[in-house]
Amino acid sequence: PATCLVSHAWAFLFEATVGAVERAGLPEDTFYWFDLFMNSQWDTSTRPFAWWRDTFQGAVGSIGRTLLVLSPWHAPVPLRRAWCLLEIFATVTRDAELLVHLPAADEVAFEEALSEEFDSIARSLSALSLRKAEAFNADDQQRIMEAVEQSPGGVARLDEVVLQALRDWLPAAGPRGP
Repeated sequence: PATCLVSHAWAFLFEATVGAVERAGLPEDTFYWFDLFMNSQWDTSTRPFAWWRDTFQGAVGSIGRTLLVLSPWHAPVPLRRAWCLLEIFATVTRDAELLVHLPAADEVAFEEALSEEFDSIARSLSALSLRKAEAFNADDQQRIMEAVEQSPGGVARLDEVVLQALRDWLPAAGPRGP
């Protein structure tokens, strides 16, 4: 079974995504759930949306760990993608571990911003909103919104949970030393 879900935006270069996964330094025996190979989000109509809402979110929790590939640091694409927000939300609410990594090309500038322009990072994170997020498939976007609105706390809770998870990550995101 998978032991790590890779949450990423399909707009990323594949090489950058894989590089971030490699740089995460997870154990060699880690089995990855990488949606490009495991399931198609291009055509989710093959399953009822209740499956995506319930079974998928339960699976995210049972995997136990999500590796979020966040890029570019100043305007993170996954924080504007409905599926990615749902994956982060499921990770946190199902008590799974959330790891956040940036591709190598983003890391140096991000670390500089942490110490010199922290407000720019805070602005980029605080802009996240499921209501503004997009999905490749407009039906998915609508269904994700409906499913979240029907859950306790609705969209505001998802936004709050995801933002808090990212705030919790920031202190550990700084320079890792020599």
